[in-house]
Amino acid sequence: MTRVRGRGWRCALALLLCSSAQAAEPYLDRSLESEGLSLRVRIEPEPTEGSQTGVGPRRGIAAAAAPKAGDTVRLSIDIERLADGEALSNLGIGAWLDRETSVMSGAVPACGQRVSAILGGGLMQRPLVDLTGYYVLTLDAEGSVSALDPAVQFAGRTSLYAAVQLGGVPFDWVKSGDDRWLFVALPERRQVAVVDLQTFKIRQRIDLSGKPTRLALQPDGQVLWVAQRGEAGGEGERIDLIAVGDGRRVGGMALAPGHHEIAFSDEGRYGYVSSRDTGAVAVIDNASGQRLREVELGGQLLSLAYLPGQSSLWAIDGERGVVHRLNAQGAQIDRIALEPGLGPARATPDGRYVLIVNPSQHRLHVLDAADGAVLHSPTISGRPYDLFFSRNYVYVRSLDIEQLAMIGLSSLGDAPVLQYIPVGAKGIGATPALPVASSMSENMEGAGAFIAAPGERTVYHYMEGMNAPDSGIRTYGHTPLAVAISRRGLRETGRGRYTTSFKVPSQGRMVLALATESPRVRECLAWTVAAGAPAKEAAWSLQWLEQPAGGVRRGQAVEFLVRLSAARGAQVPDPARFSAWVVSGGGGIAQQWPLLPTARAGEYRISGRVDAPGGYYVHVRDAAGSATRLSALPASLIVE
Repeated sequence: MTRVRGRGWRCALALLLCSSAQAAEPYLDRSLESEGLSLRVRIEPEPTEGSQTGVGPRRGIAAAAAPKAGDTVRLSIDIERLADGEALSNLGIGAWLDRETSVMSGAVPACGQRVSAILGGGLMQRPLVDLTGYYVLTLDAEGSVSALDPAVQFAGRTSLYAAVQLGGVPFDWVKSGDDRWLFVALPERRQVAVVDLQTFKIRQRIDLSGKPTRLALQPDGQVLWVAQRGEAGGEGERIDLIAVGDGRRVGGMALAPGHHEIAFSDEGRYGYVSSRDTGAVAVIDNASGQRLREVELGGQLLSLAYLPGQSSLWAIDGERGVVHRLNAQGAQIDRIALEPGLGPARATPDGRYVLIVNPSQHRLHVLDAADGAVLHSPTISGRPYDLFFSRNYVYVRSLDIEQLAMIGLSSLGDAPVLQYIPVGAKGIGATPALPVASSMSENMEGAGAFIAAPGERTVYHYMEGMNAPDSGIRTYGHTPLAVAISRRGLRETGRGRYTTSFKVPSQGRMVLALATESPRVRECLAWTVAAGAPAKEAAWSLQWLEQPAGGVRRGQAVEFLVRLSAARGAQVPDPARFSAWVVSGGGGIAQQWPLLPTARAGEYRISGRVDAPGGYYVHVRDAAGSATRLSALPASLIVE
């Protein structure tokens, strides 16, 4: 039997929670007892700017009588065992938000029926908001980060949940450990963009003196390391240390020239930064932010890998084919001679082996982490260049072929067993300007992978044990270069406390459904959402006046005529800031064509040539990536 108690429940055990409630009334505050558990469920306004773990100054929470459609709110659930008051960690909780009345039956289902229908996975039973799932993130060639919902792939519905326009071409990214913040390096803008993964908005832009090319978070997650390239003369080569909490620079230093890789010792005491052109490694004390020593190794350092079990740093010299092993303080232990052309190196999750690819020799070296002995060197076709680990396999991606090599981790000690799976129609090396961020990511279950295929504008999903990917997620006009996953649901942010933030999708009577399996809990809490504010009118809008009727021949000049109109009281920006993006429906890099003024005010011509046959979409964007009111309706072009 479930009992519901008032908001003052166990205030002595939740002093921080209750004191914050005094500043603003929550939208929902209920305390439940069920199946030997006590649950306190709160939905309250999201802080208006920043948070205790966010970027930017923290401000108070504005009081509100009821949430409105479109508001971002924060859900928190505190769970204890009734018998002894012990907070419960690592408890799997399902949470969903849906309308109170079923759209199928017109009735209000019982809580158990509601949860069973959601868990059944039927297409018509999907809730408005799933707070237990995840998004697939892609780093796009068009200068954006896309969030894809892998559960939405049917009946023409787009899986594109959100697209964040970065205003520049990205090169690397890293997520915070709680999946709240995404940091994206924008070299040409000399910035790091900070994306809020709850709202999918840019919360901050961190300006830099150099061009950021590598990002890494310290093991404690509190400091972002930003490696930067400078000008041709070496000016601007440096590493900056940025506080995750507010984006302040808390340290940094100049570096020797060359692309920089970053690694950390396992306990987080030391940081290591390499400089490719000079073969130097800087050893940095993380507590003081001071450089302890500069190790001159020579050659071209292409990769760093720290092995916690051995307390050693492996520095890979690709030019001479040498592996330098250093201790935690940077003193050289030994050097292992392999063959020129070495590339990235990764240690296996258990720390027993180090894997190093050699693209020029089409080879993968498997070394014993303890003594550096070369155990195996299997051939991997197509210039292998990237490594990624799941629980049971290492995935090796090559530039020149569409197949992905997989090796069981359990076979590395004896004889590696290779398996190839097809991914797309062509090798990823056909895509220009690849970032350093990986095109592969583990799936949520840890038993498969998401793999970006830029040529097909698709992210493929592979489940281990199959002979080919089992599904693909189209990216709808975006070219995915790198991929990662981001949990969007409840996560444990303190012992026995599970929280998340989400945007309220609609007005009316809503139900928050909660479920656990062991013990088996089913709870549904009703609350009301008010109507949201009317949508803000776009500053400008677009109208297509003329476009080619039917198909055109490849290489033939193509013209479009558009009108740009400003909203009342606003002005259309300088037309020179606009461009038309011509995007192939079959994948590839978009072309950009300028807007040319005509004799009539507000009307512009777009002209260009397309050399490859196929279907194309034409979007108009300004330099900042702003969309028009009609941006969801691009022009179409068929080239024969």
